[in-house]
Amino acid sequence: MLTDTGFDTEYLKKNLIGFCSDGASSMLGHKSGAATRLIQDFPNIIIWHCLNHRLQLALDDAINDINEISHFKIFLDKIYAIFHQSNKTQFELKQVSEELYIEIIKIGRVFGPRLASCSLRAVKAVWRAYPALYIYFSKNKKFSGLEKRLKNKEFLKDLALMIDILDELALLSNALQARQLSLTKADKLIKRMIDFFIQLKDSLVYMKIKLMK
Repeated sequence: MLTDTGFDTEYLKKNLIGFCSDGASSMLGHKSGAATRLIQDFPNIIIWHCLNHRLQLALDDAINDINEISHFKIFLDKIYAIFHQSNKTQFELKQVSEELYIEIIKIGRVFGPRLASCSLRAVKAVWRAYPALYIYFSKNKKFSGLEKRLKNKEFLKDLALMIDILDELALLSNALQARQLSLTKADKLIKRMIDFFIQLKDSLVYMKIKLMK
C-alpha cells in the first residue's frame, strides 16, 4: 500500500521511524504480522503496541478477575439484548417514558472489545434510564429477576461506582489518543490514573471498616 501511494523503499528507509497498532496477531504476530514483515525491510523502526489497546486489555483482565464486575456486565448485556432484539419491547418501554426510551436505545454492549468511553456511555444510559427500567420490569412478570436486581441498593452503589471508574478510564483513553501526546506525558497520565485507583480503593476500604463498626 505504501509503495502504491508513492513511498518507495529508499524513501521509507530514510523516513519510516515506527509502526503502531493494536495487539492483533495480524498486526504484531511474531511469524507473519505486519510489524514482523516491516522489520525485515526496515530493521531500525520502532514497533509499538497502542497504549489505548493495552488499556482496554487491562480493563478486560480486571473484568474477568472480579466476579462482581462480571455479574454486572452480564446484567447490562441482558438489558441490551432485551431492548435491541425486539421492537415490541422497545414500543412498550416508549409507552412508559418517551424521554428515557431514547436513552435506552443508545445502550450498547459494555466492556468487551470496546474503548472505555463506549462503555461509559452505555453505563450512564442505564443510570439515566433507571426509573423507566424499574417500571418496565416491575410490570412484566417474566422479568422478575431483573426487577429484583434493580431493587437491590447494592446494585445502585455498583452502578455509581462503575460510572466513576469508567469516567476516569475514558478521560485517560481520550488523552492517549491525542496526536501530540508524548511518551513522557502518557507515562504521567497513566501514573496519575494508578494513584487515583489506589486512593479510591483505600477510601472504599475505610468506609467499609467504618460501617462495620
